[in-house]
Amino acid sequence: MFRDYENAVVAYYKARKANQTLPRLLSKPTPAGLRKQCIMVCQERYNKTDDLRLREFFEHGGDKSAFLQAISRYDIDKFRPLINFLSGRSGTTAEINIELLAWLLDFQPRPYNEHYDYVDPEMLEVKEDEKMVVEDDGGEMEEESSSVEDEPAVRVAELTKRGFNFSLWKSAAVITLLAAATLGIRYYSGRVTKPQGPLSGGHQVYPGPEACMFWNGDHYDTISCKQKLEGTLVVALDPEKVSHFRMITRPDTITEQSVRKVWYAKHNRKVEFFTGDGFHPVDPQLRLKPATDYMIRKYCLSGALSSTSVY
Repeated sequence: MFRDYENAVVAYYKARKANQTLPRLLSKPTPAGLRKQCIMVCQERYNKTDDLRLREFFEHGGDKSAFLQAISRYDIDKFRPLINFLSGRSGTTAEINIELLAWLLDFQPRPYNEHYDYVDPEMLEVKEDEKMVVEDDGGEMEEESSSVEDEPAVRVAELTKRGFNFSLWKSAAVITLLAAATLGIRYYSGRVTKPQGPLSGGHQVYPGPEACMFWNGDHYDTISCKQKLEGTLVVALDPEKVSHFRMITRPDTITEQSVRKVWYAKHNRKVEFFTGDGFHPVDPQLRLKPATDYMIRKYCLSGALSSTSVY
């Protein structure tokens, strides 16, 4: 239920604050500061999957440019309920304020999805290299200075747990970025439910909680959550990923203009490139990273990249 989602987002905020990985504008929020942070986040990591919630909060939008205009004109006093909630001056706040906080923190998975178990304590911990849009000067992320072997994957098993108290859970645990696919994994058995209409690209839509998807080589296909695929992860349906998320099977088509517009991960000793961000579709504990100029020059433009193998 939404209360579990709210507790997870707030606990993640407190963990980041305790670990000093929050930007100053979020660590000590003010109405003007939150608006400034919203502008920076929108500039740095706008994603269409956030459009609905952003439009609900800022009351206008449509694309990145439209949202930036809406945020810059937004009445800063409307941030006060969220500030009061974070400071403890109020015990509750509107759901849309929680969604805005999740967006500012880049909490995953968002927005709220009733099929995820937000009470699950197996959450990823904040790492220094995941700060992304946290500095007030809007500084860019550092470019890789070594090969992919020198960039450890962000995996649950490699993260150090630290204890802290929060109201819902009795045990101490660290709340951090949640691998969307990890918590979305569901194993089902039984017959296939009849689909109801197509998504873009001709993918079938299954009704309500029966809507799931699975990775089919280089893209996601839809499937009923009741159908079992041996050895294959069946995860909660994300229509945006079904329609647009792809593995780039021809890395030689990636150019210098693709810097930070495509994403990559090292998987099974190969560098794999994708059209969107998130987590690796086969290894959901492995987070995709935006491809920098260094990575594209080394693995796509070197001429040696008919193979993306890493040795």
